[in-house]
Amino acid sequence: MPLAPPPELSYADFEIVEEAIKSWARNEGYGVIRGRSKKDKHKEGATRRKTWILCDKSMESRAEAGARRTASRKTDCPFKLTVTRSNIDGLWRLVVENGEHNHPASSNPSQHPCHRKLTDEEKSSIESLTRSHVPPKNILLNLLQQNPDTAIVSQDIRNERKRLRKERLNGKNSSEAVLDMMEDSGHYGYCVEKNPDSNRMTKLFFAHFKGIELAQAFPEVLLIDCTYRTNIYNMPLLHFAGVTPTGENFSIGFAFLSAENTFQYAWALAAFKATVLGDNTTPEVIITDNEDALLNALREVYPQVPHLLCRWHVEKNVLKKASEQWRVKQVSDDERAANQKLLDTFMQRWTEVVLANSKDEFEELYSKLKVDYAEQEALIEYLDVNKYPLKHLFAKAWTDDTTHFGVTVTSRIEGGHSTLKRFLNDSKNDLFGVIDVCSAHQPMPRGPM
Repeated sequence: MPLAPPPELSYADFEIVEEAIKSWARNEGYGVIRGRSKKDKHKEGATRRKTWILCDKSMESRAEAGARRTASRKTDCPFKLTVTRSNIDGLWRLVVENGEHNHPASSNPSQHPCHRKLTDEEKSSIESLTRSHVPPKNILLNLLQQNPDTAIVSQDIRNERKRLRKERLNGKNSSEAVLDMMEDSGHYGYCVEKNPDSNRMTKLFFAHFKGIELAQAFPEVLLIDCTYRTNIYNMPLLHFAGVTPTGENFSIGFAFLSAENTFQYAWALAAFKATVLGDNTTPEVIITDNEDALLNALREVYPQVPHLLCRWHVEKNVLKKASEQWRVKQVSDDERAANQKLLDTFMQRWTEVVLANSKDEFEELYSKLKVDYAEQEALIEYLDVNKYPLKHLFAKAWTDDTTHFGVTVTSRIEGGHSTLKRFLNDSKNDLFGVIDVCSAHQPMPRGPM
């Protein structure tokens, strides 16, 4: 019958009898824990002589015993075994003191911590997959493939990952561990700035040596784009990337900033310049999104380098504004279909303006666009104020005057941001965790995204 106690047998070793009890309990639908133990008296290096083994529901429920009402697994179960070492033959004798339980058998062994203890092989797999930045749910799938009978749950994997991380930090905070890791490895160039009062890191630029080598070999195109929600401190992560002559993308380095202002961006650009390219090498073109503070910083650090705005970001901004005119969300199906058609038509017209082959053609198409959409006053005003004055930074008729090697967007590295966040799993990482993932995914070139 279920919940039966194990047979009363003798074993050569305590660990053997304990594993035998756990194995029996798993098959019967319950779990066990160690109770109190007795040791040999008056002996040097006293060892265990007797141990009580209890049901893992043996203690009184906290929901009933205390004022705090919380869910509990405990039922004050009376089940009790003893394991005693014989003074005659040294064998360990299992005795059932109370074989009764006051609860039904569990439906899954994963409900009992004793059945979820990680084996050395499982710990090794978790460590290896964690270093490859595989998320816990996929690690669990891998362990289930290796052993379909494992009772491990995702929380066990997360706990082991925390233990591994604590081991890697070696008693240091994340900032100290990051700097030590980069310094000890010899694989990074970096610049750091700390608050002199609190000693808190406020800015950090870092680049793996492989990224530096690629940037020095192919310095022509520099892409700069910020990504967010990567760390617990809400520090923006500025990404520097390049493009090879065959059109492959590669990451160069990253910078953590405490704010998005001209001073912070100028510091990051100066750190990039000092660490990666130096004073004698400059990009032939720099492409960014339309961030005023970043544009000001570029004029300060790289005043002679042509700068273009990411055409993809420009289009995205115009689409967002146009969607306010022709709404396709929270409207009826008929209205959505009609508005989507109008929106698509407008965006097609805008694209024709942006891709005009000459400046005269651009002006002609833009003037006609303004006439045809004169009733959409807010949209036209947005274009006149926010996009037309910057046309020389994104419109083909002007950007063709700049040697940009066919690269006109930073969206090429947006896919890299998605990959980075997928491996980070959430936005609660500290700097050590983010840099660990960035370093693992940045060195080698990748095809266009």
